[in-house]
Amino acid sequence: NAISGMTAIGGLLLMQRSSESLAAHILAMVAVCASAVNIIGGFVVSRRMLDLFKKPGEKDYSPLMLLPGVVFVYISATSPELLNPVLSVSALLCIAAIGGLAAMSTANSGCKFGIVGVFGALVATFASLPSGVVATATPLMLVGG
Repeated sequence: NAISGMTAIGGLLLMQRSSESLAAHILAMVAVCASAVNIIGGFVVSRRMLDLFKKPGEKDYSPLMLLPGVVFVYISATSPELLNPVLSVSALLCIAAIGGLAAMSTANSGCKFGIVGVFGALVATFASLPSGVVATATPLMLVGG
C-alpha cells in the first residue's frame, strides 16, 4: 500500500511535468487512478484482516491517528516551506509501517503508520502542484478510491 502511494505521487509529479508529451501524461493519469485503487483497497483489506485478530476488549486508538493527518493538512495548506519536512516524516512513517507489519503484535500500528504516511505524502504533493494538475488529479484519485 505504501508503495502504491509512492507510485501515485510519481504519477502526480509526472502529470505536472509531462505537458509536452500526451502519452506520458495519459500514462501518469492511469498510474494515479490505478494507484488510488490499490491504496484505498489495500488499506481497507489490511484493516479488515487485522481486525479478525483483535482480542475482545482490546482498546482501539485509531481515531488518534487523525491528529497527524490534521497536522499534515494544516502545515501543507499554511506553510509551503515545510512541505519537504512533511514528505520526510511521511516517508519515515511508510518505512515504519513496513517494519511494523513484520510482526503480528505490531501489525495494527504498522497499518496505521502506513495510512498516515501515505496520506501525508499525498497531501504535501497535492499542495505543491499547480491548480490545473490538482483539478485533473483529484477526480482520478476519487474514481480510483
